[in-house]
This record gives sequence, C-alpha cells and structure tokens, in this order.
Amino acid sequence: LLGMVPFGFRIMGALFGAAMIPAMYIFAKRMFNHTFLAFCAAFLMMFDFMHFSQTRISTIDGFVTLFVILMYYFMYHYYISHSVLFQYQKTLYPLMMSGIFFGLGSASKWIAIYGSAGLFLLFALSKLSEYKNLKKNRAFKEMNAKRNYFVQQGLKFTLFFVLIPFMIYALSYIPYFSIKTSHYDFSIVFKNAKDMYDYHSQLKAEHPFQSSWWEWPIDKKPLTFYRSSTLPSDKYSAIVTMGNPAIWWVGILSFFWGIFIAIKRRDKRYLVILIAILMQYLPWMLVTRIAFIYHYFSIVPFMILSIVYCISYCLETYKNKAKPYIYGYLALVFLLFIAFYPVLSGMVVNSKYVNLLRWSKLWYF
Repeated sequence: LLGMVPFGFRIMGALFGAAMIPAMYIFAKRMFNHTFLAFCAAFLMMFDFMHFSQTRISTIDGFVTLFVILMYYFMYHYYISHSVLFQYQKTLYPLMMSGIFFGLGSASKWIAIYGSAGLFLLFALSKLSEYKNLKKNRAFKEMNAKRNYFVQQGLKFTLFFVLIPFMIYALSYIPYFSIKTSHYDFSIVFKNAKDMYDYHSQLKAEHPFQSSWWEWPIDKKPLTFYRSSTLPSDKYSAIVTMGNPAIWWVGILSFFWGIFIAIKRRDKRYLVILIAILMQYLPWMLVTRIAFIYHYFSIVPFMILSIVYCISYCLETYKNKAKPYIYGYLALVFLLFIAFYPVLSGMVVNSKYVNLLRWSKLWYF
C-alpha cells in the first residue's frame, strides 16, 4: 500500500508486532482478572528479544503469531462461557471470532493450522462440561434432545472452524486473480497447497543456523539475519533473533510448575495455556526438514502466559512478600533487553561489547 520501499514493506509487520502487546494484555486480563498481571504479560512480550527482532524485518511470522494469540484468546473466552449459563447468542461471538482468526492465521502461514487440534480439543472439553450440566435437565434426557444437541454442536464447529476459515484461506488468493494477465482459477488454491506440502515434506537441505525443536527453548542457537562486513575490525553490527533468556529459560520452569499448580488447584485456566503450547510445539517434533529458532515464536506468547500464571500464584500465596522478587524479575527482563539491544537492532557498537554478549560458543553473532 505504501510502495515497495523499506518503510512500505516493514511498517505493517511492525504494527502487527506492536498489536501483540495489547493482545497479550487483554488475554491476561480476561484470564486472571488482574490489571498488574495483564501488565506483566504485555511487558514480557514487549521486551522479548524475538518479538522485537522478528516483527521489524518484514517477515510473515509476526502476522501469524498475532492471529494465533487472538484465536486462542477468543476460544478461551468461549471455553469459560457455556451457553447453559450465559445467553446462547453471546457464546457464538467468541466462537466465530476464534474461527475468523484461525482462518486469517492459516492463510498467513500453515503453523496456525497446528492450532486446529487445540481449538477442537478446547471446544470438545467445553461441550463435555456443558453436556454434563444439560443431563440434569429432565427434558434433555429424551433421545431426540440429545441427538439434536450433538448435531447442532457439530454444525457449529463445522461452520466456524472449517467453512469460514476455508473461505478466508481461498479469498487470500484474490491478488492472484487481480493480475490481468493471469489465467488462474480457484484450482490454484489446491495446487499451491499440494506444492507447499511437497516442498516442505521433501526438502533436503542444510544451513549453518538450523536448529532442532528441543534447542529452541534453551536459546541454544540464535539466528543471525544480518552481519555487516564493511565496518572496521573494532566495530560490529548485526541483527539476531533469539529469546530473552530471562523469559525463555524461566518459561521452561514455569511450564512444569504451572502444571503442578493447576493440578493442585484443579484450575482449568492453565489447561488452555498447556494445550496452546503443546499444539503449537508438538508438530515440530515430527517435522523432518530443517528448522530454525524463529519457529518457536508462535509458542512464546503462551510461555509468557505460563510465567504470568506462576506470578499470579506467588501473589496469591505469598502476597506482599513476593512483590520485590516479581519487580526484580521484570527489571532483569528489561535490563537484558537493553544490554542485547545492539545485536537485535543492527546498531554499530564496539566489537568487545558484543563479545560480552556471547554467553555460549554457539551464539554466532
């Protein structure tokens, strides 16, 4: 829209990246009903290294990650709102919005499709809970009522998570059809899908920055997008994508601690976080082609929610005693972002300073 110039093709990705911050705020606010905890979620997203570097260089991952956040946000909204307890029409809105953002995410990048299993599972769990409540109704015990109920729910899921997303996916091909010299029809949607699948499933390649799925959470091998070769030997400039260690490493601990807390408290909120993480992450364990650390990006928002979930537990359990440690943790996240900012942004700095940031021999930047 703004021309094929650096600002023109970067600004939209940057805006979508900025939108992730309020998206995390509203997600955490709905989940925890606590302004400070919502702030924590937005703060952690704002100062994660990958969020900054990935959304300012005109790559697709910022778009799909925002859509993944929102499709799970609206599914969480639906998951905690059963039509037995609330007006039926009000429960359709979050379900429809979840389906729309699922379609937008899928049309952007296929990693959003990984979330379809998570959305279906949360929908099924919501219906199971609703069904248990309905069974208490004497009129519902009739066979026709049961049959109609399951038919309605099946049609509802098909509409919002199959038909609408497919329409969005197909309509994303409008730019193809707008080219006057083209002879495309809608068969290109299926042809491209097959070609993409064949490419990724049959790809045989290697790359110096490739990494395996288990290496991503521990920040084992960052990916360097840019490194200047024209500066004097004592100067350095690079753009690296990696995770803020204070977020990613703590996120690993919070993931398992959150499971323990949720089981202890029988808290179904964490189930949404858990399902989102697993459904975005597990498929990568089966992918045979080379992969890179930025493929972890769509998982990071839910690791952040896992951290905030544990912060919530600390505030509830230890109250004011926990606050200094929480503030200290947030300060550490911010200070690390400031310290690593030069290698995230391409700033020209002294080479000796960059050497101080190389905590591992595998951090090639």
